[in-house]
Amino acid sequence: MKYTKKQKLEWIHQYLSGIPLKYPPGIRSKKRFNDMVSRWSKYVDIHGESILEHGKHKHFSIEQKLDAVVRLLDSHTQKFVKTD
Repeated sequence: MKYTKKQKLEWIHQYLSGIPLKYPPGIRSKKRFNDMVSRWSKYVDIHGESILEHGKHKHFSIEQKLDAVVRLLDSHTQKFVKTD
């Protein structure tokens, strides 16, 4: 389920203030939801509120993708390719 930036910020504020969270309908596990809000809170501390916006995923060029595949085929580990 996707939540808006406004909803996420509201839950983060509640979490940081110690106010019990108001769960959205359809939540099956309150513990997992609390963990997710805690994670969002940490991300906002590190990266700022813009981290909560949708559509901010990295896009790689064809050259970057091919370079990663070549390195994998040359027996480099995935971790090496990922961090390089």
